[in-house]
Formats: sequence, structure tokens, C-alpha cells
Amino acid sequence: MQTYKIIYIFLFLFFSCDKLPRATGANNEITIVTSDEDVDFVKLYVKQLFEKSIYTPIEENLYDINIINASSFNSNKYKKNIIIVSLENPMDKDVDLLSKKIIKQYDNSGILSMYDLYASNQIILNIYSHDSNKLGIDMNINKEWIYDEVVKNIEKNYLYDIDMRNKNKDIQSLLNEKFGLDMLIDENYKLIKNSDNFIWIGRGYPYRWIIFSQLDKENLGDYDFKNRFVKFVDENIDGVNISEYMLKTEGDIIRGLYEHDKSGTGGPFFTYKYRNINKDKLIFVSGFVNNPGKKKAYLLLQLETIIKNIKGVYEQ
Repeated sequence: MQTYKIIYIFLFLFFSCDKLPRATGANNEITIVTSDEDVDFVKLYVKQLFEKSIYTPIEENLYDINIINASSFNSNKYKKNIIIVSLENPMDKDVDLLSKKIIKQYDNSGILSMYDLYASNQIILNIYSHDSNKLGIDMNINKEWIYDEVVKNIEKNYLYDIDMRNKNKDIQSLLNEKFGLDMLIDENYKLIKNSDNFIWIGRGYPYRWIIFSQLDKENLGDYDFKNRFVKFVDENIDGVNISEYMLKTEGDIIRGLYEHDKSGTGGPFFTYKYRNINKDKLIFVSGFVNNPGKKKAYLLLQLETIIKNIKGVYEQ
């Protein structure tokens, strides 16, 4: 079985007393470093792991995947999410040297994960396999771990960005008082509506809404969960229509598209179903994105990361 290691690189090993620079690039950008000889196998076994399509309503990938040659590594080594992939056969003169250098210097493992090597909040995964067949085997065994390592770092960077901003303490207090929720809400969010059974907040361009609703706890199957949410939107969110197109339930999550009558636009949304820790209530937390004519996947990931990290709730 393929082994893998996590290596934490400490500040003094690389920059003495100097501070590591902040990792660069979009939070959802994944930089895959390989060679011309290996690239077709990398696309087959590694790139496809991060091809997660959503409809916004056009088809978008959740992650911005950028494949580069190892000769360009130095100019990209500060990126946030880097995966280095090397095959011993066929031989090449660039990525093999880079990958072997990492293995020799840090750990004699075919797959290893390093944090904060060149920049803070950075992950570098090094994958070294004998040939394309071995790469397929290694990826099949370790694909969940590899995917989770990268996604954890993506979410870590989203949360870091939000935590560095000023917060809207009034909204945070309101959510805590009304629903018992502890959540990162930056100052750009404003209160749109505060009703008996829900709170609606939003921020400006590119537009994002977060809606919190609460009802007495009951067991809701997929069909009832979806219908209850659609009914709630119809009755409480003026001018917003949930489309039946691409509407689906995945356990405690609803995903789909909505239309906004007033602007003549729309976009993707999702809803998480939680149970409040302190009260016998169901909590629905929904994220809506509107960014006409531009990419929306990175905004959706940002919202979902915030909502996945709410404190004061647990899944059904």
C-alpha cells in the first residue's frame, strides 16, 4: 500500500527570522506541476480528481486547475495549492529532479504533504510513482486523502481571509441571540430582513445572500426537505423563484438555481439543514450567489465554507 506523510515546515528552516510571504493566487486555484512526458497521465489520474462541475447556470468547475511544466515552478512556488506529480518512467529532466529533491530532503515517501514550505497557508503535495500504472494504483488508494488535503487548505484560506476582515458584530449578535449560532460575518454584509422565523443578510457586488430559517424539529425526507424549502422561499423572499431545473437534494444539502424577478438575473444556491445544539429546532442556512456574466464557483465555495464552519449546530 502506498504510504503518505504530512510534513510541517517551520519558519526558521527557510527564512531565519524573516516572515514567510503570504501564498498567492485564488483560494480555489490548484497548480499541478509536471512534465511534458507525464502530463497526459496526470490529466487522466490527478486532474480529474478535482473536476467537480456545478451549474451556475452555465457549467463551471469548482476549482481553477492550472497545469504547468516544472521549468516554471520557481515562478509559481508561492501558489496556495500545489501538486507536484512525477513518473520515474518515462524519464524527464525537470519534474523528476524536482520531485526527487523533495523526497530526499524531507521524507522518503512516494506521496507526502507539506505545509507552509515557501509561503504561509500553502500546501504542496508531492506524488512520485514508478510509471503510469503505478500512478493509477496510487491515486485509487489515496485519492480521498489527496482531495481532502487540498480542499482543507482551500477552506482554510477562505476562513483566513474572512477572519482578517472587520466583522459585523450586530449581525453576529443577532444570529447568536435568535438561533444560537456563532458565525463569521464580515462588515460588508448588511441586514436585509429580520422576521419571526428567519434572518436575511446580503452584500454588494458580486452579490451574495445568506438566509437563516428555523422550524420545529421533525424528520424530513429528501422530498419534504426540498418542498419545505421551496415553500419557504415562495412565502418569504420576494421576487425569488427556485427553478426546478437542476434542483436536487444530497442528504442534508439542497443545490440548485434561482431566478430574481427584479433584476432579471439569477444564479446558484445551496441550503444546509442542521439541528441547533441548544434547541430542538431545525436550522436551514442558505447561500445565494449573483454575479451576472462572470464566474460564480469561487463565490459559492466561499459561502459554503462559511456555512460549513458555523458553530452551534450539528448535522441531522
